[in-house]
Amino acid sequence: RDLFKKTAEENDVLMPRINDALLAVTKETAFIGLELFANEPDHLIQGAKQAHDDIANRIKDGVLQNVATWMDAWPFKENTTYSMLICKVEKKYLRGTNEN
Repeated sequence: RDLFKKTAEENDVLMPRINDALLAVTKETAFIGLELFANEPDHLIQGAKQAHDDIANRIKDGVLQNVATWMDAWPFKENTTYSMLICKVEKKYLRGTNEN
């Protein structure tokens, strides 16, 4: 349980940094795919949850605009299906700047 908590805490820091890097090389529009959970909604995927939360916060803060969202099932392997969230977002400006 301590390892799970530590991984979650590290993902809280790491995922926004990964999103920063993704958005830094994005000119206007990005498609972001996240495997939110496997088989059941209470089996959230570490890293994907934090990446989703970070993107949602950027939309809420006006940094990104959510253009479209899709949910789809990905049959990864036998007995494991991921619920995939795919978002099309448009950049307004990078976090911490007012640049277009």
